[in-house]
Amino acid sequence: MEKAGIFDGSVRSNAPAKHTWIRTDGDRHLGFGHLLRCQALSAYLPEFTFLISESSTPFLPQGIPYLNVGSDFSVAEAEHLSSLIQPGDLLVVDSYQATPNYVHAARSLGLKTLQINDLPQMALPVDVLLNHCPGLSPADFPANPHTDYWLGLEYRLLRPEFQQPSAPFNSAQPPHLFVCFGGTDGGSLIRNALDWAAGLSPTFRVSAVVADPQSHISSIFPGLTLHSNLNAAQMKSLIVDCTLAWVPSSTLALECLVAGLPMIIGMTADNQAFLHRGLQQFPAVASIDSWHSVHPPALIELSQQMGLLTPGKRPIPSTSQLPAKLHTLLF
Repeated sequence: MEKAGIFDGSVRSNAPAKHTWIRTDGDRHLGFGHLLRCQALSAYLPEFTFLISESSTPFLPQGIPYLNVGSDFSVAEAEHLSSLIQPGDLLVVDSYQATPNYVHAARSLGLKTLQINDLPQMALPVDVLLNHCPGLSPADFPANPHTDYWLGLEYRLLRPEFQQPSAPFNSAQPPHLFVCFGGTDGGSLIRNALDWAAGLSPTFRVSAVVADPQSHISSIFPGLTLHSNLNAAQMKSLIVDCTLAWVPSSTLALECLVAGLPMIIGMTADNQAFLHRGLQQFPAVASIDSWHSVHPPALIELSQQMGLLTPGKRPIPSTSQLPAKLHTLLF
């Protein structure tokens, strides 16, 4: 992943940076959100190593340094880090399996700790908690006087291509729908969505990102184009060419938001509840609550209405707080 070059200018230091150890996992069963967020964070880090279980290894992009560890987030696993770390190193944790005991064991070794969090009720007793969902405050989390909270879009963990807010879409464009449900859908939601999209006005073009285009050949209708295996630059190019998105209330929705694309969102998993709530504060976002309980005629009507939307002001911070904040942890 491209480096963000965060230690230029005012935050550059002549002192050597501490190493960051990133403990996470991701696969087709767990999903890829944890891995993607951690990769986004790593773009801001001068020195880092991923700590992942063997089953996650095939899904880590080539060139990212990693070590294989157990998959249980046990105290013994945390204590094993003693042979690798230097006091003051940073441990980043992004997993629902991590426990307070794991964090306490890591901190007892002299590690600073940072949790990437998307469920406030699963906050860990870390030095820093990062949650990029808009609309949250420390009051949404269990009280922990020793935790520093990095909250909101100023701390967004998106791929570099999606970091800078884009201009709102051109409302004079012909309607063009972007459809994507991520890498763990298993095909069911995207198949349903293609059935629903076939009911849109013939003026709509539809671009759907799928894992395997061959499995959706029977769903093709006039105006539909299937895409797969897009890198971040290709995904950004496709998104900014569209005028409306159907996406889950996930990091993908944040990418669409920052890229200036109006969207209809819905939850596909329980852990999206806070992001689903936070996204609805933006004028170009509409909700159908859950993609698992869609009323197709209502979705089609809402999509036709969104196609006439005039872009509203999007109060998205243009700069990130991560460079200066990470500097305080690593130098």
